[in-house]
Amino acid sequence: MTLSDARTKAERHLQTVTSEQWRQFFIASDNALGVAAGEVNGGELLSEVPHKLYRMPFFALTREWERWIHALYEQKILTDIAWMEIPEIRVPDWRPADATEALVALVLYVRRDRFVEGGLASNIRHGDVHYAISKLAEEFRPPDIG
Repeated sequence: MTLSDARTKAERHLQTVTSEQWRQFFIASDNALGVAAGEVNGGELLSEVPHKLYRMPFFALTREWERWIHALYEQKILTDIAWMEIPEIRVPDWRPADATEALVALVLYVRRDRFVEGGLASNIRHGDVHYAISKLAEEFRPPDIG
């Protein structure tokens, strides 16, 4: 799949999202933006007998970001895009050019986080998620939520 293929699929999907779904998504976005991504937990020693046993470290997102992810799924903003197959988005510092690519980017950030511990948090800290949300807002943010 190329970025062009992903754009086509994302463009079709964006046309199916209702204004109420956008409204709920942007409310969740507003509540998450500006909030820290979360923190690393775990890594502590649990037991020394009979062998040392440690809890694996893991990244825990804040409640606001967890709610934002929930809104992405619940409001059916995310779509099925084969993000692992798109070579263009593997370029360091790639940024979406418009709302359609912003959807592709959010699919990448959220779905990749399942395989890369703390990957979404990194995208949040580097402003990638905020940038993608702002690109979606340019075209789809309902005016009645400010």
